[in-house]
Amino acid sequence: MHKKGDGVPQDNVEALKWFRMAGEQGYPMAAYNLGVLYDNGNGVPEDDVEAYAWLFVAKYGRNQEAVERMDSVAKELTPDQLTRAKALAGQYIDRYGKN
Repeated sequence: MHKKGDGVPQDNVEALKWFRMAGEQGYPMAAYNLGVLYDNGNGVPEDDVEAYAWLFVAKYGRNQEAVERMDSVAKELTPDQLTRAKALAGQYIDRYGKN
């Protein structure tokens, strides 16, 4: 609701808070939306490593939208950043991907 301003003022920072809570509970769509926020720099500084990690979590949860977006983000990463992003994704899946 906060991301689109649906019934409440549009607020990416507030959307980030709610997406993070849901993403940390293992909801793939929330993980996807976190990845999008980080990819676009909405409500947070743009961070392609963080974006890739959350999109990977969403993909792990069978969110098909995440696959294409993740591939797009990967093209923006250096090999070192991609390695870090995959490691971070693994940590997130261990913590949050068990839903």
